[in-house]
This record gives sequence, C-alpha cells and structure tokens, in this order.
Amino acid sequence: MPDSASSSLQIGPADIARLTGIDEAAARAAMQKAGPLSYHRLTAAERDAVILRALEQLERSDLVTVGGNDASRWERGWGEILERVRSRGVALQNLLPQYFHYDILRYDGDWIRIDAPDFEFRVYDIFRRALFPRHLVGYDRLVDIGCGTAASLLTLSDLFPEAELVGCDWAAPSQELVRLIGQHLRRPLRGVRFNMLTLAGGDALEIDARTAVLTMHSMEQLGTAWGPMLDFLLARKPGLCLHIEPIRELYDPTDLFDALALRYHDKRNYLSGYLTALRAKAAEGLIEIRETRRLCFGSAFHEGYSLVVWAPR
Repeated sequence: MPDSASSSLQIGPADIARLTGIDEAAARAAMQKAGPLSYHRLTAAERDAVILRALEQLERSDLVTVGGNDASRWERGWGEILERVRSRGVALQNLLPQYFHYDILRYDGDWIRIDAPDFEFRVYDIFRRALFPRHLVGYDRLVDIGCGTAASLLTLSDLFPEAELVGCDWAAPSQELVRLIGQHLRRPLRGVRFNMLTLAGGDALEIDARTAVLTMHSMEQLGTAWGPMLDFLLARKPGLCLHIEPIRELYDPTDLFDALALRYHDKRNYLSGYLTALRAKAAEGLIEIRETRRLCFGSAFHEGYSLVVWAPR
C-alpha cells in the first residue's frame, strides 16, 4: 500500500504533562502563550529519508564539533540577534536563535514534521514555563549561565517578578541583550561575561544558598571538559542547579532512534559523562539529585531537552 500524508495532530496539555511530570492544569497554564502546536506523523518513506539524512550527517567531515575555547561563532551569532532586537524591539520571537530551523523534529520516540518554523522554540518555552515553577520557587537570585540571547531571562522575569535575574555568557553581545531586556522590562537585569571552560569572570558571580543556577543548551558546549564547571558549582554551593541539556546517558543505544542520536551527539562532542559524575557525587553524599527526566523532544538529529536538577549537600 503506498504511503499517504498523515492528518494534522496537536501537542496538548496532556502531552506536556506526561513529558514534564507536572499536572495537566499546570501544563495548560504553561501553554497559554504558545499558540497551536500542529504536527504530522511521517510516512514510512519520509522516515527512511530522515534516517538517510542522519547517516549522511554522521559521514560529514566538516560537521562542527564543540569544546574549543573560541567564542567567535557566538559573537557573530548573538551579534545578529542583537541587531534584530535593536531594529524590531524586545520580544521572545526576536530572541529566537538561528539554530531553530528544522522542519523535522524528534518527539515522543519518533520523528515528526512541523509546519511552523518556530515550533521547537515555542515548545522549549513551554518546557521552561512548566519546569521553572516546579523547581525555582523561593530562590532570591536566578543565574542563567550560558544565557545566549537571554530569552530565558524574559520568561523568568514573567514567572518570578521579584527575583534578581543574572545572565552570563562568554560572548559580549549577550550582555547587551540582557541590558536591553532589562531596559524593556524596566527591571535591573545583570549581564556577566563568563567563560564556562576557563571560569574567567566567575569572581563577578554572586552565588549562595539562596541562588538557583540554570544552564540551558550551554553545558552541551563543554563536551568532556565540564570538570572545572562542576567544581565551580560545588565550591559555590548554590541552593539548586537546573540543567536542560542533551544528556548522553539517557539514550538507549539498543534502539535505532536513540542510537542515531547518540552517534550524532558523540560526533558533535556534546556533553558527555556529566550525569555519571553527578550520580557518583550523589553516591558519595556530596549532592542530591532531585530529578532526572528525558523530555523526549529535540531537533532532527538529537535531543537537547533532558532535565537534571540537583543540589549540593
């Protein structure tokens, strides 16, 4: 029987509740600003084409790998976003990073086809609105390390109007974006230039037991060089650390869907060994891991949305 195009489906509150572990009422509140999230299941032929594309990516010799101490690509990229914000104003859509461009995404154990180019970014914001209230209530200071375009600060400012918000990044345009967002909100946001590989700028960060530290798609850039950053967090003893990152340990290498993502993850040299190290620290009684959750969502070739929440003891 020939393949035929599937009818449109929707991600709804029940789906978000299941993926994030929150209740459906909270999921509905998190989705309030997102708009419709329509998608299509792939035909068998489309799925085969995606697998071939994934294999082609793995054969590329020019695929950019992470882990080098070179901020130039991010200076250019966040500089483009800065110019967009200067010309169009502060809004979540204007803070959309350039890498949200796939028409095929990973969702709930399979690939899907989406029509709206900002679909992934909107789901990402739903995850933030679902998970931040679950974990970040009660902290006086929220520090987003590797904040990039500072889009998460815009969401945090909406959810936590009384908290002190700090955005850190190793690229200078990011600090200007933080300043412009603060100016737009009429709220003092603080931008800090901080390098997670070298810890340069770390002395300017105020982190204590009343502080929650967040990283979102930023520790992925450390590859296997996350040791200094973990030591930094352990020494500063924040009240909480929340990561939304690609977590290698949560893939199933015996499953084709996961195995392709795992190979892509390794090809790009994304974050590796971090959760294993946290589990070892927990076994030593040095930290408490409060939640580990795979959110079963990602771009075409891997999943950048897994949750790890922990706190020093």
